[in-house]
Amino acid sequence: MSMDSVFSVGQLVRFHETTSRWYFARVRRVRDEDVELSFFDGSVPMKVPGAQVESLEAFLGGRERTWSRTRSQLTGFFYGREFERLRENRFREMQRTFRKAGISFHPEDWPTADTRVQLWRDGSFVERNGADPQLEGLLPQWLEPFVLPPGSRDPLGLQAPAERLVNEVLPGLTVFTFRAGYYGFLTWAIRSVNGLARDAVPRRTSRREVLNALERTLALCEFVYHGADDDSCTLIGQRSKLRVLSGNEGDRYRVPESILKNQNSAGSFRLFATSLVSLGLAEESDDLGADGLLPFQLTPLGDGLATAFQRRVDASFLPFAMGERTQTRDTLCGWGQGLCFSGIARKARYRDPLLRGLLLGNSRDTEKRYRTVAHLFAEGFLADAEADVAVLDAVNEEDAANLEDDVQGTGVSNLDVVLHFYGCPPREDLRPLQVLSVFEFLSLGLSAIFRAAVVSIADAGKADLAGLTRSIGSAEGFAALWKTPMKDAKPKTVRKLVVELLECDDAVEAAAVGGVLLLRLIRDPLLPVVWETLAQMAREPVEIIERCLRQKLDRSLAEVLPQLLLSMVERHELVSQRKNRQRWLFVEGTTIVRDDPQAMGLGLHALRFPQLGSLARDLNLREEDLHHG
Repeated sequence: MSMDSVFSVGQLVRFHETTSRWYFARVRRVRDEDVELSFFDGSVPMKVPGAQVESLEAFLGGRERTWSRTRSQLTGFFYGREFERLRENRFREMQRTFRKAGISFHPEDWPTADTRVQLWRDGSFVERNGADPQLEGLLPQWLEPFVLPPGSRDPLGLQAPAERLVNEVLPGLTVFTFRAGYYGFLTWAIRSVNGLARDAVPRRTSRREVLNALERTLALCEFVYHGADDDSCTLIGQRSKLRVLSGNEGDRYRVPESILKNQNSAGSFRLFATSLVSLGLAEESDDLGADGLLPFQLTPLGDGLATAFQRRVDASFLPFAMGERTQTRDTLCGWGQGLCFSGIARKARYRDPLLRGLLLGNSRDTEKRYRTVAHLFAEGFLADAEADVAVLDAVNEEDAANLEDDVQGTGVSNLDVVLHFYGCPPREDLRPLQVLSVFEFLSLGLSAIFRAAVVSIADAGKADLAGLTRSIGSAEGFAALWKTPMKDAKPKTVRKLVVELLECDDAVEAAAVGGVLLLRLIRDPLLPVVWETLAQMAREPVEIIERCLRQKLDRSLAEVLPQLLLSMVERHELVSQRKNRQRWLFVEGTTIVRDDPQAMGLGLHALRFPQLGSLARDLNLREEDLHHG
């Protein structure tokens, strides 16, 4: 029997490594009698004989009783080892995988490693792969097919090295650390929630849920204080503002049941956790987590910030957040006025400890932030933290899937910053900013060319490398540059090319600009200065630049493009395998072939300058603050 009639791409199966040891895996390809599998622990895909693979239909379908294992045992089947403490993203991945494979389970929550989970085949689930087209049209749309997760939003794997580089510039900030008030709120909330006696926490309520209720109460107070028409003080959950405000009962309010679809993933506690540690306000504590507490211990600095915030919190705030009672609009308005993020961060007792954590402490992260902020003040970027943000950050995939609000902050433009420091003469004290700038522009050029390949196969299904090269290399206004040996070509400046690229709507024309941008970057004097650092911190993507462009300057862009495209497709396949994501395309001989292409935009990779500008505005940060403490 052919394996194609037994297994389908994306199907969840059991892989029997030995007669006594097996793991869950997904089918990547089926070839004759072999099956290629991808694994949840991120290990390299493996081609195995079909006899070692068992479908879930065969495993669970014929059982008279449900199959039962502990949570710890299930992690062993997914990730190759049994975890006592289970990260939330893994918990979500396991449950999502079961649901997509048509496997029901009980209970919904798996709080401990010893929780026993029952699993069985869901008889209402219909597999859609390979279904008759007429039958497929009758199937309800909520029935999901067996496929790998959609393709990566970062198909060339450029975001991870960009994060490493920006951590040398603004460590501890993220695209979501946009309000200074959350640092005080979270330190106070962690201390308050962990300080509750066991019998003070409602039965079957975790302390994380108590913190979530405090955040919803904070949002309610801010919303009531500012009213429906004032959006000047933005918070996480801002999109739910009108719904929350309309939920009053005779001018009285209850704590909203939700401000986000998944507050555990997209609420402030998760989004600011790394930043709390980097600013020296809290330390991670697995021991506290194991005891059912929030897994953070405040530092003396964090404790001081929590005390400063607590001075603004009414004594009835915590009982209201944990109870079922209502409060009047006037009471909540008064609480919101005292807690308002637009004012509280400028209070001296709040501002001083936060400034020490952000800029004036002795940690390595603080020193890096201090240097960057000093440079930004010196170049006039923070004198007035109001600017157009010309291009959005590329948020990482997990965050993008969870977030509902645009909470990335506005203020200092990422694009303006990297363009400015790219244009400065090479300087040792500017090295981290200039390395980051060069990498961002190299990434833009590569992404523009790869996007043209994606667009070309999205509708046609295939694209010949030679034909795609001709289309890109003959774009109006760029044909001469694409035919000239790279060592002799004279393109526009990086600034002009970047602006032109980001304004270009046509994918093929944008690829032509992107290629010329790469050419200009490798010819400019800044690249040799930062190349060694790039090769260390962004080795895999810059190796493509070295091999396909820098080593072939005597050839034209048109001559090197086919090899560059092949290298990028190979890179994309490797990135897709590592992320366990469906690839967008692949190469057969000299043809790029469609697999599962996704929409692709062009942008910078998770920079943090707008967020810094937003924090500076909250704190009323001035250059003289850098000389205090």
